[in-house]
Parts: sequence; structure tokens; C-alpha cells
Amino acid sequence: MAKIMARMSEPSTYAGAAAMLASLGVMGFDEGQWTMMFGAAAAVAAAIAMVLKEKGEAK
Repeated sequence: MAKIMARMSEPSTYAGAAAMLASLGVMGFDEGQWTMMFGAAAAVAAAIAMVLKEKGEAK
């Protein structure tokens, strides 16, 4: 569990999660719905990436 929590504190994890969501186009949503969800996910990932520091970076 500690490894998962450590990974969740890295901005690259959120970028990977957004990419994974992009690959799930088989869930029955139309293109407009996927575009809206991607936009929201990208905005959240960008906000988190701006706030979190990369692992190993000086505080």
C-alpha cells in the first residue's frame, strides 16, 4: 500500500491515468462525452501536476 501511495504523489501518475482513460473508448460514450471527460481529466491532472513536486526534488 505504501508503494501505491508513493506513486500517487507523482505528477506523472496522473498523466498516465489520463492516458489510460483515453484508451477506454469502448465504454459506450459518444465522442462528445469522451471529449468533455478528457478535458475535465486533463484540467485536474494539470492542476495537480502544478502543485506536486517530482520525487527527489528539493523542497
